[in-house]
Amino acid sequence: MAMKVLVTGACGFFGQYLLPALVGGGHSVIATDLRIPDDAAAAERINWIPMDASRAEEVYKVMLAQ
Repeated sequence: MAMKVLVTGACGFFGQYLLPALVGGGHSVIATDLRIPDDAAAAERINWIPMDASRAEEVYKVMLAQ
């Protein structure tokens, strides 16, 4: 069963392994970080959103919009 997954800090250590695994598993991924990597446009099934995950209102806004 495919899920929609929100990954905060997606450019970090865990994100570099987690994102490919989630996409490979057929999941739809919303990836957030303070900056968006240059090659983000080439990533299929990943919706990149720049945000500061330490601000709860930003996280809630992203979760509700998706």
